[in-house]
Amino acid sequence: MGEPYGECGSLFLLQSTLKVRISMKKYLKSSDSVEGALFFVISVLGIIFSIKSHSMMDMDWKLSPYLFPLAISIMLFALSISLLIEGRKKEEAKKDKSVHYRDMLLYILICFIYYLLLPYVGFLVSTVVFLIFTFRLLGLKKWSMTILLSVVATLFVYILFARLLHVMLPSGSIYYYLGL
Repeated sequence: MGEPYGECGSLFLLQSTLKVRISMKKYLKSSDSVEGALFFVISVLGIIFSIKSHSMMDMDWKLSPYLFPLAISIMLFALSISLLIEGRKKEEAKKDKSVHYRDMLLYILICFIYYLLLPYVGFLVSTVVFLIFTFRLLGLKKWSMTILLSVVATLFVYILFARLLHVMLPSGSIYYYLGL
């Protein structure tokens, strides 16, 4: 009895298998890709186990003890896909290994100035200014969008923490001295 693919078919199958293995080795160099692949396998096994185990029982899904493992496996599946995509992006980003020390030092300086001004100027003003400089440093080009995002984000945090959760945020001592 001969091989089903013949000798040429076997060589082709071996060659294509080696190509897949080599490309997978390149792809799985990043730890995110390895973790994503591992969680992908675990999630698929969890989904198969939950569905197979539930099919042996005679009950609705809402009462099934396999519903929760199925839901967790589906979420793990989605997260593993995103981790695989992130690993691919990191591999592409590794090709550009230039570190932007100037931007990093500038951001540290902005954070330090924010830290120093916060007790004197207060949360609202200093956070808006901090976010404006940070968004500009991160590459947001439009001034209108930068100011809008800074004000909206600051107001959201202020309303959430100061008004709803009653967390005291720095009000700024300069307003006391100015009589405001």
